[in-house]
Amino acid sequence: MNDFNYFQPTEIRFGCGRLSEVGAAVSRWGKRCLLVSVPEFPEFSSVFKRIKDFLKVSGVDVAHFDGVIPNPTTAVITAGARLAKEHRADVVLGLGGGSSMDAAKAIAVEATHPGTAWDYLFFREKQPTAATLPVVTVTTTSGTGSQVTQVAVVTNPAEKNKSALYNSFLYPKTSIVDPELVRTAPPSVTASTGFDVFAHAFESYINPAGTPYTDLMALEAIRLVTRYLPKAVADGNNLEARTWMAWADTLAGLCIANSGVTLPHGIGMAMSGLYPQVAHGRALAAVYPAMMRYTFSAAEPEFAAVARILDPSLVALSDSEAARRSGEAVDRFLKDISLWTRLEDLGIPEAEVRRLAEASLILPDYKNHPKVADVEEVFDLLNKSFRDEPENKRK
Repeated sequence: MNDFNYFQPTEIRFGCGRLSEVGAAVSRWGKRCLLVSVPEFPEFSSVFKRIKDFLKVSGVDVAHFDGVIPNPTTAVITAGARLAKEHRADVVLGLGGGSSMDAAKAIAVEATHPGTAWDYLFFREKQPTAATLPVVTVTTTSGTGSQVTQVAVVTNPAEKNKSALYNSFLYPKTSIVDPELVRTAPPSVTASTGFDVFAHAFESYINPAGTPYTDLMALEAIRLVTRYLPKAVADGNNLEARTWMAWADTLAGLCIANSGVTLPHGIGMAMSGLYPQVAHGRALAAVYPAMMRYTFSAAEPEFAAVARILDPSLVALSDSEAARRSGEAVDRFLKDISLWTRLEDLGIPEAEVRRLAEASLILPDYKNHPKVADVEEVFDLLNKSFRDEPENKRK
């Protein structure tokens, strides 16, 4: 066994009803809170009110920034940071899915550092410091794992680029994972975010930076997603399925915080940067079938292990054969959760596939893939992901 490190400073408060602890969790870190979320919508009005009431009882003064959008932009972060400074916030509470939690982290940096959050991307010389405001999160989807990672993803529309801050100061201090909050997510969102959980766990598992610890969590997350995501998609009020998906999401987040993602996430990030309307999970779903077929021979034991989880009938086959059929297993799973998607379905112009291939190699994720692709191989993978061939549609 190789030596490895594992680091996770976030306090996780997991379980139904744990939202009631948000006031106590936030007040440990400050008394002037910026609440960061998407605009209020009817299904969640009571949650917004409850959170504000819990904070008030705990003596926390709240300002609410509700300007988060999917794939939050640099302008969104700047607006939130401005309100944080006006409020003299000493703690930031991110409420929502990955967009809200990532925005909260980026705001915590921009509100306390010169320039903008974009100046502190993972590859820049300037990095966030201990001045970063403490962040607490309450997650309302099961997908991004942001509640336990040091990553904040931000989109720069002017550059048509989606990139990330990556620094230990961005780990949330406390994260509340209350599965009851996920029950209002519609089937399409449940499927898209849930497949992101699968992708995080799978890419952590095949990543050379993976460790016995992250492998353990990754395989468990994949088992849970395979078993419970179809149930959650079919019935959003199935609290058992929601609870296990929330745990799978947390496990997968713990994995990527320590091992990272690979080629599909590099493609997905590039896709959202160029086409912000594309949901991250759907971007992954579009490229995963071709990616599985491109990669399986470079990591046969890992691909075989995951294929057998998705399709237990493959247990009797050799690693080589099970790995070869892993793409078919992923195809069936995507169709089971109504997420079979092609790039054409996402509105990607066919004439811009080459541009997308080039953008997919900007982030270093592809370097961690078991089979490191060049731009021509990514271009070929994307062409195979563009549409179903009429004579060979996967049904």
